[in-house]
Amino acid sequence: MRHKKFSLNVIQKLALFFLFISLSAYSQTYSFDNYTVQSGIVQSNVAAIVQDNNGDVWLGTGSGVSRFNGKTVQNYSTDDGLADNNVTAMLLDNTGTIWFAHANGALSKYDGKKFEAVKSDFLPKDKNIFALHQDKQGRLWICTAQFGALAIKNPHRDLTDKNNFLHYASKDGLSEFCFSSFDDKQGNTWFLTDVGIKILNAQSKKFDFLKVSGMPAALVTSFFYDKNETVWLGFSNGTISNYDPQTAVITNYTKDVYGT
Repeated sequence: MRHKKFSLNVIQKLALFFLFISLSAYSQTYSFDNYTVQSGIVQSNVAAIVQDNNGDVWLGTGSGVSRFNGKTVQNYSTDDGLADNNVTAMLLDNTGTIWFAHANGALSKYDGKKFEAVKSDFLPKDKNIFALHQDKQGRLWICTAQFGALAIKNPHRDLTDKNNFLHYASKDGLSEFCFSSFDDKQGNTWFLTDVGIKILNAQSKKFDFLKVSGMPAALVTSFFYDKNETVWLGFSNGTISNYDPQTAVITNYTKDVYGT
């Protein structure tokens, strides 16, 4: 485990360097455009955002979905085919279909032409869906509250067929609460749960609990897998860490490094 801290001397040198750059270069101004309900968005509480293959931006809210093409906003609701108006997560899959997860455990999809409420007895009824993720095999993972994780083996086949679903929870080595997931380049699937990070081993088909020497003794609140195969972790105490699964080395960045 490595622990990163800058000395005051280094910080002073960096401050002087950036001060010199700022005085000798043109200043840069960043412009932000804000979009609100006054701009046409159906609700200001946006839970999820995706961009489709046409460049349109989709916003999932507690009152339906807004689609923004750069100029105008179009809103959609259960009147247009959504299973529910409370959208908690969205995913653009490898076919260009957009999936919408809902707070009541329902699932909807948009194929580029029409919305469709997914009808299946195997979805997590009345359980909040936190996240959607598609792995390299094309399986659609659904992370939920009180229902663990659900995988649809082929989301474009029969969703009334029980054999098209996989379900993992505490009894399988996962947890009932699964907040998000990703798959690494080895095909293992990582899950952020209420008890830590669980990894579904692609070979053994069993769950491993991530335990790393030097990992902060705090709740993991977020994670991210980057293109260099490094796993970034966010903790409830404000620490940010990067973990290399190949070397099992973790580097922790505390508040005194990146600010308060």
